[in-house]
Amino acid sequence: MKSRRCFAWLGVVFLVAFAAPGGSQPPPTRVAILVYDGVYNTEFIAPLDVFDHAISHTGGRLKVFTVAPSSGAVTTAEGLRILPQYTFATSPTIDWLVVPSGKNYRADVENKTLVSWVRAVGRKAKVVHSNCWGAFLLGAAGLLDGKQATTFPASLDEFAQLYPRVRVRRDVHLVDDNGAVTSAGGVVSYDAALHLVERHFGREVARKVATGLVIDWDARRSRYQNAGAPLRP
Repeated sequence: MKSRRCFAWLGVVFLVAFAAPGGSQPPPTRVAILVYDGVYNTEFIAPLDVFDHAISHTGGRLKVFTVAPSSGAVTTAEGLRILPQYTFATSPTIDWLVVPSGKNYRADVENKTLVSWVRAVGRKAKVVHSNCWGAFLLGAAGLLDGKQATTFPASLDEFAQLYPRVRVRRDVHLVDDNGAVTSAGGVVSYDAALHLVERHFGREVARKVATGLVIDWDARRSRYQNAGAPLRP
């Protein structure tokens, strides 16, 4: 009698565990936005803004956070001081790595600690994404070798010279080559983040996020489509 009751209770526990709401939900995609001294406001705030808005439109399927080389406040190029949520040592596993540009990008690509971390995380991430000069860090880490990529328009020649293994695109401001997403930066930083939302969560979700940010995504999206960027119809 006791054994039957035990099996009955085990069956109830089994059913509750698998019938519980969200029990079959996959873990959220963890999006890390790199912040470091000299980072430009727009290039990290734009993806942070877009992905944060996307959380409510995806049922919490995104987790967005900032990561810095060390603890303490980071001072941006414009003088904004921000406190990162994680450091290189404490960051959780990263699915999407976002690398914004910094005003000291020429020195940043010589920073072994910074480049090594980007390389290690980027090799495991499903998506690596840069805005503006952030592509130089991805290039220094070898994450764009053999791939199409772009960067700030005035720096395309320098980018091509430094990273000859990268197939530099000069005709578009947004490129997605199998998960390596690079943009020209500035306002296009919003477009690149919306592109990632659409690619992974669908066009309607991207539209909803864009509407909340007062962005005409259909108009902006078609601009990149016509320019040759690999955005799906």
